[in-house]
Amino acid sequence: MEENYAIISQQPTSAGRLCNFEDLIINNGDQIINIVVPKIQRAYAQGRIREKNIREHFISQILESLSKGEDMELNFVYGSKSTSEYGTTFELLDGQQRLTTLFLLYWYFARVEGGDKPIIPEALKYFSYETRTTSTDFIKKLVESNIDVSNMDKVPSESICGRQWYTIAFDKDSTVEGMLTMLDTIHQLYNKLGRPSGMLTNLSKIRFYELNLIDFGLTEEIYIKMNARGLQLSPFENYKADLVKYMKDENNLNYKEEVKMNIIGCPEVQYYLRFSQKLDSKWLNLFWLKNDEDNNVYCDKFFRFFYRYFSTKYYLEVKKDITAQEFRPKRDDIWDFFWTDSPKQSSNIDKTYLGFTNYKTVLDDHSDYIRSIEIVLDALCQDDVKNLLSSDLCAPWNISIKCNFFEEEYKLQDAVMFAAITEFIEASVNNVDITNLKRWIRVVWNCTENQLFQNINELVSTVRNLSEIIRTYGATHDVYGTMSKFIERTEYKNYSRAIREEIKKAQMITNNPNKDWESAFIKAEKHPFFKGAIGFFLFTISPKTPEAFLHRYEILGQMFDVKGITQRFRDNHILIMSMIRQLNSPEKMGISKDGTINISITERYDTLNHLKSVLIEKEAIQKMLCTIGDLPSVDDAFAALQCIMKSDVSFDESSVANNYLKGKLSRAFKRLAYDKKLYDFIENEEDATHILEFTFLDKLHYAVNKRRSWYRKLFIESERNLIIPMILKLGYSLEDVNEKEVFEKYGDYFGYDVWLSKALENGCILQLKFYRGDGVEFYINKPTEDILNLFSVKEDDNGRFMLLKMTYQTQEDDYQLITNAINKIENAF
Repeated sequence: MEENYAIISQQPTSAGRLCNFEDLIINNGDQIINIVVPKIQRAYAQGRIREKNIREHFISQILESLSKGEDMELNFVYGSKSTSEYGTTFELLDGQQRLTTLFLLYWYFARVEGGDKPIIPEALKYFSYETRTTSTDFIKKLVESNIDVSNMDKVPSESICGRQWYTIAFDKDSTVEGMLTMLDTIHQLYNKLGRPSGMLTNLSKIRFYELNLIDFGLTEEIYIKMNARGLQLSPFENYKADLVKYMKDENNLNYKEEVKMNIIGCPEVQYYLRFSQKLDSKWLNLFWLKNDEDNNVYCDKFFRFFYRYFSTKYYLEVKKDITAQEFRPKRDDIWDFFWTDSPKQSSNIDKTYLGFTNYKTVLDDHSDYIRSIEIVLDALCQDDVKNLLSSDLCAPWNISIKCNFFEEEYKLQDAVMFAAITEFIEASVNNVDITNLKRWIRVVWNCTENQLFQNINELVSTVRNLSEIIRTYGATHDVYGTMSKFIERTEYKNYSRAIREEIKKAQMITNNPNKDWESAFIKAEKHPFFKGAIGFFLFTISPKTPEAFLHRYEILGQMFDVKGITQRFRDNHILIMSMIRQLNSPEKMGISKDGTINISITERYDTLNHLKSVLIEKEAIQKMLCTIGDLPSVDDAFAALQCIMKSDVSFDESSVANNYLKGKLSRAFKRLAYDKKLYDFIENEEDATHILEFTFLDKLHYAVNKRRSWYRKLFIESERNLIIPMILKLGYSLEDVNEKEVFEKYGDYFGYDVWLSKALENGCILQLKFYRGDGVEFYINKPTEDILNLFSVKEDDNGRFMLLKMTYQTQEDDYQLITNAINKIENAF
C-alpha cells in the first residue's frame, strides 16, 4: 500500500538520493529521465471510488503540509533504469501510485496558480503510462491542454470531460477514471482548506528516495510479480502499511533514531524508513520464489512470519507469568488472534485482513520486538543461514519431512522449530555462528520428534525450556558446552525427557573432545525408527567409545525399521515378548501403589510413538537391548532372544502391599510372558488410531484392552481361558457362538461376561457366567424343590435364579472347585 509518508528534513544525494518529482526527471545530472509506468503495473488505485477514506486522508495531509511549507517524505520509489537511442527511461516498479498523485498535484496547482497562461512544469511532459493506450493519450492531452480549474464550484473532471478530445474510450479506462476522481478530491479539499497560495512552489518539498533495483540486488521479476496481482490489496500489504504507519507515529520515538541505509551513497534516515525499505526489498527476496504459481504466495509467507513471531513472543515474554500448564486454560483473545485467527488471513480459505489492534497492544509495551524482527529477518536473508535452513529444516532421517517454517500447515512441532531458530538468531545479535546453529537445529529436531505435543501447554513448556538454554550467555557460540552444564542446574529435572537426553549427549561430546561422539550420534539419529532418540541404548550401559556405540547401533538398527520391529524379530513376537519379560516386578513395569498400569504394547510404528515410548521409559528393557547390542553379530543377538524366550520367568510380587493385587499381577504377567496368541490378538486388533495396552481396568481387573472399545478385551488376571474349555468338555456350550471363533484364534474370550449353558432334566437349563476376570455365577431357569433346599436362591431381573457365586484364579487351584459345584447342582436333578 502506498500510504507511506512523513515530515522530515533531509538533503538529496547522488545515489539512493532524496529527490522531488522534478529532480527525478529534470535535475538528474546532464540527462532527462523519462518516467514510465510499465504495462505490468495495475491501474491507478488511489483514485478508486472505494478508496475514498484513504485518498482523502492522504491528500489532506499533503495539502496541509504544502500550506505550511513543510518538508514531506514519501518513502522509497523503486525502478529499473535503461538507456537507448531515445534516452534514459526509469520504469516504475514500486511508487506508481504516489508519483501519479504528485503528477496530478503539479498539474492542478500549475493551472490554479498560473492564471490565464499557466506554465506547466517541464517535468510533467516526461511522465507517461504504458498500462493502456488510453492512459498514455489521456496524460499527453492533459499536459498539452489549457484547462481552467479555478472555478471553486466546478470540479476539474467536468472541465476535462467536456473537452473535444475526450472520447468515450477514456470512460472505460480505470486509470483515467481514477485520475479524474483524484483531481476532484484535490479540488474539493483545497477549497475546504481556504485555497492557500504558494502550493506549486512548495511541491518541491515533497520528496522520496529514488532507488534503482541494481542498488540493492533485486530483479525486475519480483516487482512484476508484486504488481500483477490485480487491484485487491493482500492482508499482508494492509498489515505492512499499518506497521509502518505505527512506527511513523510521532508518539513512537523508538523508531525515529537516525540510522545508516545499506545502499551506497544513501544518507542516514530515521529507523522506521530503513525498516520499511527492507520490507520492500531485502526481506522480500526471502519469501519470493520464481516458481510460485500464485502471485500472493510470497505475501502469505511474509505475513506468516510476523504473526508466528508475535505468537512466539506472546507466550515467551508477554505472558511469562502464566505457567506452561496454565497457558491453555488462561489463554486470552490476543493469543487466540495470533495463533488461531491470524492464519486465516494467509490461508486459501479467507484472506480478510483482521487489523493491527493486537499488534499495537503488544508493541506498545514491547517496542524492542521491531528491532528483534529486523535482526531475525536480516539473518534469515544471509546466504549461509538461508542455505543451512533449506537443508537442515528437512528431518535428518527423512528429507521429505520438512519443518513448515513459512508454509500454511503449521503443527506444534513446527512452532517449536520456528521459535528455537528465531530465539537463536536474536541471542546471536547479528553474529550467527553457522556451525552452532546447525548443532542447535539438530538438537531441536530430536526434541520435537521425540515428545508428544498434544496441546499448547506442551509447546509453551518446550519452547520456554529451549529459550532458557539458548539465551544463556555464550550458548550461540558453544551450544554443546552450554547444554552440558545444564545437567547440574535445577531446571534440568523439569525438562522433558527428550531435552534431558540432548543435554546428556552434549555432555558426552563436550567431556570427550578427542572422541567423535557427535558424528556417531548423528549417524544413529538418522535411523528411520530411532529418529534422534538413541538414549535408550546409550546411557543405561554406556559404551566406552564411539566405535563401540556404533557397533551397538548397527546391531539394534537391524531390529527396527521405519515400520517398527523388523519382520525377523517380529516372527513369533520374539523381540516384544523378550522386552516385556524384563518387566517382572512392579518397579520395573511402573505399576503404581494402587495397582494402576498402562503400557502400550505394539510391534509397529505409529504416530504417537508407543513402541518407542516403551523403549525409552523402561530401564530393564534398555539394559537388555544394550547387552544384546554388544554381541558380535545380529545372529548372536537373535540367539540371545531365543534363550530369553526359553527361560523361566516369574513376577516378583514381594513389594506389592495390596493383597487384592497379589496373584492378579503374577497371573497377568504370566500371560504376557508366555502367551504368543495374546500377541496375535494385539497385532490383529490394533489399527492406525488404536494401540492396545496392558491396563488396570476400572481399578479392578487387569486386561489387554483396545482403548475405547467396550467389547474387544482380554482379561488376563485369571485362567478362565484354561478353565472354560475344560467345562465345555462336560457337555456345556458357549451361548455366544462367536466366542468359539475368538478362542480358536486367540486362546481366550472377549468381553466382560462369557456364558455357558447345559440342558438338564424337566426343561431346566444350568447357566455359568464367567464374568470379568475372576468370578463365576451359577444360574438355573427352573429351580426344583431340591435345589431350593440346597442353595440360597436369588432371582434376578431376567427371571433367572442364581444359585451361588464364587471366585476363581487358576486352573490348578480352582477348576476342581467349579466342577464340584456343577456336580452338586446336576446331582440335585
